[in-house]
Amino acid sequence: MNYIYYILSPISALMGTIMNLIYCTISYAGIQNVGICIIFFTIFINIMMLPFTIKQQKFARISRIMSPEIQRVQKKYKGKLDQDSMMKQQQEIQEIYKKYGTNPVGSFGQIFIQMMIFMCLYKIISDIPSYVPNVKEAAFLFFGLNLMKTPGFHLTPAFIIPIMVGASQWLSTKLSMVDTPKTENEAMNATMNSMNIVMPMFSMFMCISLPAYMGIYWIAGSIARILVQMFINLYMKNYSDEDLVMESRKKKEKKKIKSLYLRSN
Repeated sequence: MNYIYYILSPISALMGTIMNLIYCTISYAGIQNVGICIIFFTIFINIMMLPFTIKQQKFARISRIMSPEIQRVQKKYKGKLDQDSMMKQQQEIQEIYKKYGTNPVGSFGQIFIQMMIFMCLYKIISDIPSYVPNVKEAAFLFFGLNLMKTPGFHLTPAFIIPIMVGASQWLSTKLSMVDTPKTENEAMNATMNSMNIVMPMFSMFMCISLPAYMGIYWIAGSIARILVQMFINLYMKNYSDEDLVMESRKKKEKKKIKSLYLRSN
């Protein structure tokens, strides 16, 4: 994992500079507080990731639109394992992707970029003094809580942080699933519902044994995703399925023309 962080160090350095600027800015306003700095920084990064999130969700919606056609092709060739049938199945599925102006790995690029940025974000939050040189120990006090300490398995005021981590992550997940239709596979639906409960509980458990500022980071991240998801839900209502498919086709056609132009030159 260390070599990945090494490769991403330029991005981490840039994001660390942004966090330091946020901390210095709120310090000039008379607020020297790591908790508030983390909240502003995390929300800022999530908003900056908004274009990638929108692209990812557009791809997910197009995938749901063309899913019945892909399933029909898969049923057509079900049980046919000979090479000729498998090639025909693949060709027909590729034609469906072409029809809708997308491809099977359409969102991998966005997901990869998001993953890299959030890894850098996690690295910065877990080592704040390295990126915010002027931070003082007193700045880690947040509403009377020492963010450097772990909440632990004790019923203290700090225990509210793990509880808020679990609740905010659960709410964020529920909101992101609002427009996601259930599949016909009952086992898959049950698994998804279980994961939507297990993951927030796992995060809450992890937060108990980590410094409290990590919990603030997770809460801020969930709040940011909730705000972003609410905006995207409103934004996506402006697109009918036909509009979305037409936009996808036009973008693919533009990429094709651009590719041909670059090859010719």
